[in-house]
Amino acid sequence: MVIDLDPINGLIKDLHTKGLQTREAIIALEIMLKHDKIVAPGMAVINQLVEDYYRQHTLAAEESTPLPISKPYDRDISGRVRQWVEKAEPGEFHHEEVFRDLALSPEHKDAARAALQRMATKRDLIERAGKKRGWYRRIDDSIERIDFRNASGAEYAIKLPFNLHLWVKLYPKEIIVIAGTKDAGKSAFSLNLIHDNMEEREVYYFSNEFSDSNLKDRLLQFGRDLNEWKFHAIARSQDFQDVIKPEALNICDYLDVPEGLQPYEMNRLIDKIYRRLTTGSAVICLQKRQGSEWAVGAGSTAERARLYINLDKATTSSGDGHNTLTVKVAKTPRYPKYNPCGWQWQYRLENGCDFKIVNCPDAVKAESELRKQECWEGK
Repeated sequence: MVIDLDPINGLIKDLHTKGLQTREAIIALEIMLKHDKIVAPGMAVINQLVEDYYRQHTLAAEESTPLPISKPYDRDISGRVRQWVEKAEPGEFHHEEVFRDLALSPEHKDAARAALQRMATKRDLIERAGKKRGWYRRIDDSIERIDFRNASGAEYAIKLPFNLHLWVKLYPKEIIVIAGTKDAGKSAFSLNLIHDNMEEREVYYFSNEFSDSNLKDRLLQFGRDLNEWKFHAIARSQDFQDVIKPEALNICDYLDVPEGLQPYEMNRLIDKIYRRLTTGSAVICLQKRQGSEWAVGAGSTAERARLYINLDKATTSSGDGHNTLTVKVAKTPRYPKYNPCGWQWQYRLENGCDFKIVNCPDAVKAESELRKQECWEGK
């Protein structure tokens, strides 16, 4: 059987004239084929015909109009999709999120997919998120001016374990990420942070690690009376952004990949926490696999971090039995000539709370040089 391709070529020309992108035209023809609106030898041939035509012709500038296969319910679905997008937070989303939230049937999904494509083509509230199929980004055209002329320039003064605060500057509304392998000391880092700052800062500790008794045992290891601990301990395992205190020191121990999300979406969760901050700060603990360069979620977990630290537990193959702290990101070094990014500290963790530094050659060398220059700000 010989199939006349002229009608299909005519449809391709029509879709092109209406402003559809290559992928949108292919999807439109796929939907028509599925609903028996056209006769074609298969999608492989359709794909080739579309690509050939679009290579030879410049995309028409006129606005896209409803697809020729639109049905009465398409307009209703388009309206519901638009309402969903209008309520969506700035950032990326996948069309499956729309389908799920609107409880769409398979047939209605086609109309919703086409509605999203039309909106993205015209940059109407959304645009495509790179080349990832089915991903869109809610356009955020709000403006928050940076008032650098009247900025106080005051640091967000906190003490960090390993005296890291002597090597980096931190300011309000900044994120610190602690990426640690199992038993490398993420919680110990968090509790030391509380211990060293609770007299000067209001501290909120959100934990999915400890029960009441577990936390009591860990705090007692510091040798202080429990009544001397001045912080808010709150059990939390997800949606940390809902409970973040914008003006306080917030410690999230730890942020895990929630059900329904993929590891590469971790940066979205961190960004939500960042957006809640005003004059406060957030320290976010993440799980890290042994040997990995970054936490679960890869390099995207560092996008909002002004300071990013890896804690790696010693392995039997390393032979020395020492854990390692590595500074992965230090956006604002205290001394421009001595950026601690890449520096390492070898340490032992004793009694579940006491970091014993074994070796830190980069920091020792830099401190010696700064003392000679009379520039050292530490003791």
